[in-house]
Amino acid sequence: MDMFDEIDKVAKDFPRLKKVAKNVTSNKVNNYQIFSYVIMGIFVGIGFLFGNLFPSCGNYSSLYYDQCSMTEFNFSLTIGIWFIGLMVTVFFYGMGEIISLLRGMNQKLEKK
Repeated sequence: MDMFDEIDKVAKDFPRLKKVAKNVTSNKVNNYQIFSYVIMGIFVGIGFLFGNLFPSCGNYSSLYYDQCSMTEFNFSLTIGIWFIGLMVTVFFYGMGEIISLLRGMNQKLEKK
């Protein structure tokens, strides 16, 4: 017996692009998932805003060490706010996904 014959028997076709697109577009987002997208947009805006409102000190004055002579955009604060926003977004999106899965299971059980 030839190994390639066995592979041909067992191998399945790759899913076609139309089938993959149909599976992707058939999922509908619920209110929790829409809320998570809105929250992420808000956190991105807040990150930029706080990065500008609370700048970091680039250079200190030569005469007075406690005074900044030049301020810079605060990347660490911005990245921290974005990370917190990402965690909140993932939490709400996950809740929405769980709710949609449970709703789908409930509909299948009601049909029986």
